[in-house]
Amino acid sequence: MSTKIFNGFRFADPDLATIHRQIMEWRAELRPLHQQAANRFVAELAIAAIDEERLRPGSHSGQIPVMEGISKLWDMQAEVRKTQRRNPAVDFEFTISLMPFEGQVYGIVYSEQQEWLRLWMAKPFVIDFSYWDNTDPPEEVSEQDWAERGRVWDAILSEAVFTAPSMAGFAADCTHEALSPDIDNVVNELPSFQDRISRTARFLVVSAEMSRRQSAKPLDTRSLGSQAVEVHEWFRSEAGSLAFEAEKLRLANLLEPNVTKTMLMATL
Repeated sequence: MSTKIFNGFRFADPDLATIHRQIMEWRAELRPLHQQAANRFVAELAIAAIDEERLRPGSHSGQIPVMEGISKLWDMQAEVRKTQRRNPAVDFEFTISLMPFEGQVYGIVYSEQQEWLRLWMAKPFVIDFSYWDNTDPPEEVSEQDWAERGRVWDAILSEAVFTAPSMAGFAADCTHEALSPDIDNVVNELPSFQDRISRTARFLVVSAEMSRRQSAKPLDTRSLGSQAVEVHEWFRSEAGSLAFEAEKLRLANLLEPNVTKTMLMATL
């Protein structure tokens, strides 16, 4: 059976009191990052509702943009918990499995947030101890050290129920699902006016070109992928660039450049 521990590590100091303090400090560091991620997700959905309402009046009639964003966040997080299918857009879990072994404390991090993983693995008290046996090891790790990693992880997992890492030690949750978006600060996470214009223009231009081509020559589902590639190549051409710039000019006169907290909380 293959062994793959991609986010494995060893604590530099095996003292559990020290490890507890380090994890508590990490929880405090992670909380504002978690808050910002939740705020940013809600901001993106809220501004999308406002922009779409400007472009298609009535499409979001009766909605409160920020509340729609929060509701969508909670629904998607509930879906993650129900199905166990990870979704980086809303999955803010960060859990560390701790496994004492032969006088050391090893761990595995579980998170969909790659930047958070990078920050944790860069901590001075965290020593990379990742391991896999299905492909070549990293060039910077000697054969002897790699073999030792394999021995340690195989020994740890051999004692776990069904060799599951989660059953080989104990877990430390570092984020809490009860954290809610901070409505007062959602406005600080809104994309810039130029970003909104560019993203919307690209979507509309590409969608229109795709529809035009499908209307001219209906395709079966097997051809959609190749047509999508052709459309994106067209988008990078002079014709595509001209259409993109024209659409940005049109949107600049339609979308609201300065979205306020009051607008985010007002009924559309």
